[in-house]
Amino acid sequence: MVIFKYRARSESGEINSGTREAGSEGEALSWIRSQGWSPIQLEAGSSTGVLAATRGSDENAPFWKKDLGDILPQKVTMRDKSIVFKQMATMINSGITVAATLELLASQTENKTLGAALVGMRDAVGSGVTMAAAMARYPKVFSNLEIALTRAGEEGGVLDVCMTRLAVFVESQYVLQK
Repeated sequence: MVIFKYRARSESGEINSGTREAGSEGEALSWIRSQGWSPIQLEAGSSTGVLAATRGSDENAPFWKKDLGDILPQKVTMRDKSIVFKQMATMINSGITVAATLELLASQTENKTLGAALVGMRDAVGSGVTMAAAMARYPKVFSNLEIALTRAGEEGGVLDVCMTRLAVFVESQYVLQK
């Protein structure tokens, strides 16, 4: 289960915000709509259950006892993204679905911020959103250029080729930056 932060507008125009535990983004959206609200923003937060218990992230614990990675978002480097794009290209080229690819990559990445973005993207893609639209939900992780190239790859039916080119481009940016 994942805790989702939401903002939604009621029929009277009032903005409601809060958190909701749900198994997927689709379930959280269904709950918001069942309240008669129109979703404005939905963001995946921390996982609940066994995973959260093993990480020791107690909501009521003082901040100095929490894992620093739970408090401060980990920066997603160009190297991290380059690796993800390369792996994504390989998996999509071999016939693995985009949702399954995102699931595998999310479980393998060591960067918590990138992993959370990939999980959110997996849920969004699983509920029928395009991969580019799912990436656009994470502007601090993916640039406008990366989103646009992904959209072009999806529309042209050459997503694996675009992912390979993105990997090369991001890798060259990384080398230039170093």
